[in-house]
Amino acid sequence: MTPAADPPPRPRLRDHIREKLPEIAVEAFSVALAVGLALAIDNWKEDRSLNRQANALRQAVAAEMRSNLDELQRVLPKINSNLAEAEHVVKSETDAEQPSRLEVTSAVLTAAAWQTTQNSNNAVERLSPAWRIKVAKAYELQELYQRQQESAMDALVQFTTRREGRASDEELIKTLFYQVRMQKAGNLELTSAYLELLEQEAPER
Repeated sequence: MTPAADPPPRPRLRDHIREKLPEIAVEAFSVALAVGLALAIDNWKEDRSLNRQANALRQAVAAEMRSNLDELQRVLPKINSNLAEAEHVVKSETDAEQPSRLEVTSAVLTAAAWQTTQNSNNAVERLSPAWRIKVAKAYELQELYQRQQESAMDALVQFTTRREGRASDEELIKTLFYQVRMQKAGNLELTSAYLELLEQEAPER
Protein backbone atom coordinates (compact mmCIF):
# COMPACT_ATOMS: atom_id res chain seq x y z
CA MET A 1 0.00 0.00 0.00
CA THR A 2 1.47 3.30 -1.18
CA PRO A 3 1.42 6.28 1.18
CA ALA A 4 -1.15 9.04 0.37
CA ALA A 5 0.25 12.09 -1.37
CA ASP A 6 0.33 15.29 0.67
CA PRO A 7 -2.37 17.85 -0.40
CA PRO A 8 -1.03 20.89 -2.26
CA PRO A 9 -0.38 23.84 0.06
CA ARG A 10 -3.16 26.43 0.22
CA PRO A 11 -2.21 29.87 -1.07
CA ARG A 12 -1.70 32.27 1.77
CA LEU A 13 -4.04 35.29 2.09
CA ARG A 14 -1.16 37.70 1.61
CA ASP A 15 -0.21 36.03 -1.65
CA HIS A 16 -3.83 36.12 -2.79
CA ILE A 17 -4.11 39.85 -2.05
CA ARG A 18 -0.81 40.47 -3.83
CA GLU A 19 -2.15 38.72 -6.90
CA LYS A 20 -5.41 40.71 -6.82
CA LEU A 21 -3.74 44.04 -6.02
CA PRO A 22 -3.55 45.31 -9.63
CA GLU A 23 -7.22 44.48 -10.15
CA ILE A 24 -8.20 46.14 -6.85
CA ALA A 25 -6.15 49.23 -7.72
CA VAL A 26 -7.84 49.52 -11.12
CA GLU A 27 -11.30 49.22 -9.57
CA ALA A 28 -10.46 51.75 -6.84
CA PHE A 29 -9.12 54.19 -9.42
CA SER A 30 -12.25 53.74 -11.54
CA VAL A 31 -14.51 54.45 -8.55
CA ALA A 32 -12.45 57.49 -7.54
CA LEU A 33 -12.47 58.77 -11.11
CA ALA A 34 -16.24 58.32 -11.39
CA VAL A 35 -16.83 60.13 -8.09
CA GLY A 36 -14.45 62.92 -9.10
CA LEU A 37 -16.15 63.37 -12.47
CA ALA A 38 -19.59 63.39 -10.84
CA LEU A 39 -18.49 66.06 -8.37
CA ALA A 40 -16.88 68.11 -11.13
CA ILE A 41 -20.07 67.93 -13.19
CA ASP A 42 -22.17 68.93 -10.19
CA ASN A 43 -19.85 71.85 -9.46
CA TRP A 44 -19.93 72.91 -13.11
CA LYS A 45 -23.73 72.78 -13.18
CA GLU A 46 -23.96 74.72 -9.91
CA ASP A 47 -21.46 77.27 -11.20
CA ARG A 48 -23.49 77.80 -14.37
CA SER A 49 -26.70 77.99 -12.39
CA LEU A 50 -25.28 80.64 -10.04
CA ASN A 51 -23.94 82.63 -13.00
CA ARG A 52 -27.37 82.52 -14.66
CA GLN A 53 -29.01 83.63 -11.41
CA ALA A 54 -26.51 86.47 -11.01
CA ASN A 55 -27.11 87.67 -14.57
CA ALA A 56 -30.88 87.45 -14.06
CA LEU A 57 -30.58 89.49 -10.86
CA ARG A 58 -28.44 92.10 -12.56
CA GLN A 59 -30.90 92.38 -15.44
CA ALA A 60 -33.78 92.73 -12.98
CA VAL A 61 -31.97 95.56 -11.17
CA ALA A 62 -31.27 97.27 -14.51
CA ALA A 63 -34.95 96.96 -15.46
CA GLU A 64 -35.93 98.43 -12.09
CA MET A 65 -33.53 101.34 -12.56
CA ARG A 66 -35.00 102.02 -16.02
CA SER A 67 -38.50 102.04 -14.54
CA ASN A 68 -37.40 104.40 -11.77
CA LEU A 69 -35.65 106.60 -14.32
CA ASP A 70 -38.86 106.83 -16.37
CA GLU A 71 -40.69 107.95 -13.21
CA LEU A 72 -38.07 110.59 -12.44
CA GLN A 73 -38.27 111.97 -15.97
CA ARG A 74 -42.07 111.85 -15.91
CA VAL A 75 -42.37 114.11 -12.86
CA LEU A 76 -39.49 116.49 -13.68
CA PRO A 77 -41.61 118.85 -15.85
CA LYS A 78 -44.18 119.06 -13.04
CA ILE A 79 -41.42 119.78 -10.52
CA ASN A 80 -40.12 122.54 -12.80
CA SER A 81 -43.63 123.95 -13.06
CA ASN A 82 -44.06 123.88 -9.28
CA LEU A 83 -40.67 125.52 -8.81
CA ALA A 84 -41.51 128.30 -11.26
CA GLU A 85 -44.86 128.85 -9.56
CA ALA A 86 -43.28 128.84 -6.10
CA GLU A 87 -40.66 131.35 -7.26
CA HIS A 88 -43.41 133.52 -8.73
CA VAL A 89 -45.34 133.42 -5.45
CA VAL A 90 -42.19 134.28 -3.47
CA LYS A 91 -41.59 137.37 -5.63
CA SER A 92 -45.24 138.38 -5.97
CA GLU A 93 -46.74 140.84 -3.53
CA THR A 94 -50.34 140.77 -4.79
CA ASP A 95 -51.15 137.16 -5.67
CA ALA A 96 -53.52 136.40 -2.82
CA GLU A 97 -56.41 136.11 -5.24
CA GLN A 98 -54.39 134.43 -8.00
CA PRO A 99 -55.36 130.76 -8.64
CA SER A 100 -52.53 128.41 -7.72
CA ARG A 101 -50.93 126.36 -10.48
CA LEU A 102 -49.07 124.15 -8.02
CA GLU A 103 -49.58 120.43 -8.50
CA VAL A 104 -48.98 117.62 -6.00
CA THR A 105 -46.89 115.06 -7.84
CA SER A 106 -44.42 112.34 -6.91
CA ALA A 107 -42.34 109.66 -8.61
CA VAL A 108 -43.22 106.08 -7.69
CA LEU A 109 -39.82 104.47 -7.15
CA THR A 110 -39.16 100.84 -6.22
CA ALA A 111 -36.23 98.89 -4.75
CA ALA A 112 -37.63 95.34 -4.78
CA ALA A 113 -35.15 93.97 -7.35
CA TRP A 114 -32.18 95.43 -5.49
CA GLN A 115 -33.41 94.07 -2.16
CA THR A 116 -33.88 90.61 -3.73
CA THR A 117 -30.35 90.76 -5.12
CA GLN A 118 -28.90 91.59 -1.71
CA ASN A 119 -30.70 88.61 -0.17
CA SER A 120 -29.40 86.16 -2.83
CA ASN A 121 -26.14 85.43 -1.02
CA ASN A 122 -24.59 82.83 -3.33
CA ALA A 123 -25.60 84.44 -6.61
CA VAL A 124 -24.81 88.02 -5.64
CA GLU A 125 -21.19 87.04 -4.95
CA ARG A 126 -20.85 86.39 -8.68
CA LEU A 127 -21.54 90.05 -9.43
CA SER A 128 -18.74 92.59 -9.64
CA PRO A 129 -18.06 94.28 -6.27
CA ALA A 130 -17.52 97.59 -8.10
CA TRP A 131 -20.96 97.28 -9.74
CA ARG A 132 -22.61 96.40 -6.44
CA ILE A 133 -21.06 99.44 -4.73
CA LYS A 134 -22.23 101.81 -7.48
CA VAL A 135 -25.74 100.39 -7.42
CA ALA A 136 -25.87 100.59 -3.62
CA LYS A 137 -24.91 104.27 -3.79
CA ALA A 138 -27.60 104.91 -6.39
CA TYR A 139 -30.25 103.31 -4.19
CA GLU A 140 -29.03 105.35 -1.22
CA LEU A 141 -29.56 108.44 -3.37
CA GLN A 142 -33.02 107.10 -4.19
CA GLU A 143 -33.89 106.86 -0.49
CA LEU A 144 -32.66 110.42 0.02
CA TYR A 145 -34.70 111.64 -2.94
CA GLN A 146 -37.82 109.95 -1.65
CA ARG A 147 -37.43 111.82 1.64
CA GLN A 148 -36.90 115.08 -0.25
CA GLN A 149 -39.96 114.31 -2.34
CA GLU A 150 -42.09 113.71 0.77
CA SER A 151 -40.90 116.97 2.32
CA ALA A 152 -41.74 118.87 -0.87
CA MET A 153 -45.18 117.31 -1.04
CA ASP A 154 -45.86 118.12 2.62
CA ALA A 155 -44.82 121.74 2.08
CA LEU A 156 -46.92 121.98 -1.07
CA VAL A 157 -50.03 120.59 0.60
CA GLN A 158 -49.63 122.88 3.61
CA PHE A 159 -49.11 125.89 1.37
CA THR A 160 -52.06 125.28 -0.94
CA THR A 161 -54.32 124.53 2.03
CA ARG A 162 -53.36 127.58 4.10
CA ARG A 163 -53.23 130.13 1.27
CA GLU A 164 -56.69 129.36 -0.06
CA GLY A 165 -58.74 132.57 0.06
CA ARG A 166 -56.19 134.51 2.11
CA ALA A 167 -52.84 136.22 1.84
CA SER A 168 -49.85 133.87 1.65
CA ASP A 169 -47.73 133.22 4.68
CA GLU A 170 -44.21 134.37 3.86
CA GLU A 171 -42.41 131.68 5.86
CA LEU A 172 -44.58 128.97 4.34
CA ILE A 173 -43.89 130.20 0.83
CA LYS A 174 -40.14 130.25 1.41
CA THR A 175 -40.25 126.72 2.84
CA LEU A 176 -42.20 125.53 -0.19
CA PHE A 177 -39.73 127.12 -2.59
CA TYR A 178 -36.77 125.56 -0.77
CA GLN A 179 -38.31 122.08 -0.61
CA VAL A 180 -39.32 122.02 -4.27
CA ARG A 181 -35.86 123.24 -5.27
CA MET A 182 -34.30 120.44 -3.22
CA GLN A 183 -36.69 117.96 -4.86
CA LYS A 184 -35.51 119.08 -8.30
CA ALA A 185 -31.84 118.82 -7.29
CA GLY A 186 -32.40 115.31 -5.93
CA ASN A 187 -34.26 114.30 -9.08
CA LEU A 188 -31.41 115.43 -11.32
CA GLU A 189 -28.73 113.81 -9.13
CA LEU A 190 -30.54 110.46 -9.02
CA THR A 191 -31.26 110.62 -12.75
CA SER A 192 -27.56 111.16 -13.43
CA ALA A 193 -26.59 108.21 -11.21
CA TYR A 194 -29.02 105.88 -12.96
CA LEU A 195 -28.01 107.02 -16.43
CA GLU A 196 -24.34 106.41 -15.64
CA LEU A 197 -25.07 102.88 -14.43
CA LEU A 198 -27.34 102.02 -17.35
CA GLU A 199 -24.89 103.35 -19.94
CA GLN A 200 -22.20 101.05 -18.55
CA GLU A 201 -24.57 98.12 -18.13
CA ALA A 202 -23.51 94.89 -19.85
CA PRO A 203 -24.46 91.32 -18.86
CA GLU A 204 -21.64 89.55 -17.03
CA ARG A 205 -20.38 86.28 -18.44
